Amino acid sequence: PEPLVDVYGNKVESTLEYYIVSAIWGAGGGGVSLHGGRNGYCPLDVIQLSSDMENGIRLTLTPYDNSTIVRESTDLNLRFSVLLSGREYCNEQPLWKVDNYDASSGKWFITTGGLDGHPGAETLLNWFKFEKLGTLLSAYKIVHCPSVCESCVRLCNRVGISSEDGVRRLLVV
Repeated sequence: PEPLVDVYGNKVESTLEYYIVSAIWGAGGGGVSLHGGRNGYCPLDVIQLSSDMENGIRLTLTPYDNSTIVRESTDLNLRFSVLLSGREYCNEQPLWKVDNYDASSGKWFITTGGLDGHPGAETLLNWFKFEKLGTLLSAYKIVHCPSVCESCVRLCNRVGISSEDGVRRLLVV
């Protein structure tokens, strides 16, 4: 697969931190960040900020094989570059994961609390991919369709946004 490139055309590296922002300037919203969970507590929800003037929190993108260059359509752990400790942060890892199915809303929200690395059945919900979006340079969509366990039953769809109560939560659609 081709390497991911940032907005400057440089190859994305797993050793650096990046903002994930909307490719649509003006109406697409801002960068990704954290928000209190849907129950007001834990786990924390991954959200998109409403203003494209807000970059959000930086992340690292770590490929399943720990390679330095991050590639398209490759399983990645997405980790916020913040320390989540103390009561207000649930004492959990700032690593993205697909949360348990929310029967009240009928949705699979993206939260924190995933486990780094260890590709396989026990970490299936922690893996995401960036896939090229059209012909735009450095424009990608995020998908959850892990390949780290070929024999596992898995969700496989793009990451979208659910806007409720003025909060733009990320979810698997």
